[in-house]
Amino acid sequence: MSETPLLSVRDLQVTYPGDVPAVRGVSFDLRAGETLGLAGESGCGKSTLAGALLRLLPRGTKVTGEVLLDGEDVLAMRPGRLRAVRWTELSIVFQGALHTLNPVRRVGWQIAEAVWISRTHGYASYISAQNQYNLLDRRIERELVPACSAYGLSVLPYFPLASGFLSGKYRSGQALPEGTRLASAGPMAERVLTEGNFELLTKLEGFAQARGHSVLELAIGWLASQPHVASVIAGATRPEQVEQNVRAGQWRLTADELAEVDTITRREERR
Repeated sequence: MSETPLLSVRDLQVTYPGDVPAVRGVSFDLRAGETLGLAGESGCGKSTLAGALLRLLPRGTKVTGEVLLDGEDVLAMRPGRLRAVRWTELSIVFQGALHTLNPVRRVGWQIAEAVWISRTHGYASYISAQNQYNLLDRRIERELVPACSAYGLSVLPYFPLASGFLSGKYRSGQALPEGTRLASAGPMAERVLTEGNFELLTKLEGFAQARGHSVLELAIGWLASQPHVASVIAGATRPEQVEQNVRAGQWRLTADELAEVDTITRREERR
């Protein structure tokens, strides 16, 4: 195996517009024949790191450090040279998960078919489904949750706080707090920060406060109280947030409380 790295990354730092840090101090060498795996939860910076290697990040993103491809710094390449390198000497194969699904068939039937095949032939079977699921977005309850419940799969929801909206830190008509996810989320923030969602947030806060809890505790506690949810994927940037999330997951709502939350969050698209 060659001792000279094909790819050397030195102190790579990525900061998104609004001074939002995404990648800090990444360094590694990759030689011919070697494989490097990056592990982490959604939002930890894996895709940002990959995009930075080929300068594919959004305009205004600050990238510092060195990305040496056969000794040549990709970050310093002129546009013509960069175009010549992309997809020839250095490429990214995007996940494209939707390309593996039949878009005509419903997700519930896909789960049923996969479980049936695995059980019929003695293959290893699915044990869980990881989906976006929170008090603002309950769409998976239409088909995916019933299918999982019928075949013994658990649900592992991510974005339990709807990108921080259900933390209670955002207020209608007020400036977005600096450094928060939605402050630099662009179009996604526009979809979340709607008048209807703020009205729903007010109702949820009233429900939680009447029981001595915060809306964040309600958001995670409600998920943890669902029989089809095995665990909740909740990100954190500080130790105290981890502790906060753990405490929130200890709240188990009663059947009456779950029914009241259903009434508060019921929307036409869920029918």
